[in-house]
Amino acid sequence: MYRLLSLPLVCVLFLGLLWLTSACQELTENQCANSTGCKRQGLCSLDAEKGVCIATSNESCQKSRFCRDNGECTAANNRCVAGSEADCRQSFQCKENGFCLQRNGECIAITKSYCQIQETCKTLGQCSLDRKNYVCQASDARDCEESDICKQEKKCQVENGQCVITDLVCKTGESCKKEGLCSRRINDCIAASDQDCTGSEACKNEGRCIARYSRCINPEAIPEGFELVSEPVSDGGGEPISDGGAGEAGTESTTGIENTGNEASPGEESSSPEAGPEAGPEPGPEAGPEEEPEPPSESSTE
Repeated sequence: MYRLLSLPLVCVLFLGLLWLTSACQELTENQCANSTGCKRQGLCSLDAEKGVCIATSNESCQKSRFCRDNGECTAANNRCVAGSEADCRQSFQCKENGFCLQRNGECIAITKSYCQIQETCKTLGQCSLDRKNYVCQASDARDCEESDICKQEKKCQVENGQCVITDLVCKTGESCKKEGLCSRRINDCIAASDQDCTGSEACKNEGRCIARYSRCINPEAIPEGFELVSEPVSDGGGEPISDGGAGEAGTESTTGIENTGNEASPGEESSSPEAGPEAGPEPGPEAGPEEEPEPPSESSTE
């Protein structure tokens, strides 16, 4: 204040005029669109009544640095906020520090305590935190054993972050005894080997003693001209024999049966022509007998 009073009167008047000019200058839409606040916080539109820059579109928010860093990608109440868990999940703070949950317009950290109070902990056993992907999952036997899915569906062991059925469920189940589905694959009981089939009622009563495509089939039910492939083409559970037979000759069908190509389908002509006698070169014109030389005449011998 002392320094200001010590300035010449002309300078004081000039500074005052400069301040009034800057204070009365109105913002424009273009200034907001090119401002630092637009790039950082999505404040790219002008509120003409209040004379301030605001966020009015999700597009402006999604282009901002605060969206990439903090998950504030949704426009609400003239500013950018975290509008959903998806906003938080794509942000840097989620991927690096676990700020993946949306609460009151902000992204907050996900913790094991959060997982333990969720309904999925009680029903599916997802009570632990995967700290790599920041999602709730089942991480040990206790998570599964105390869940509804274990008590009701016998999914009581952990595999890849989820509760699945145990091997014992398949080995002691009714489907093993009747159909030979005695081996476990994730949450399904399947026939993984011929040994699964041979002890089943399906083998004893129906001759279905060979394991193909996760089930037991009867090798004698294979149509003439077809044979079992040595290895299943896929892990699917399709019918071992389709109504229309196998695919093209010499290829593996989707049912685990191969067409050997020895027999043509009804109405199908053989692709190889019948072998005939070997044709020799075309004969040329017949040659006549060679003329014998005439004996010398008597006059020539005299």
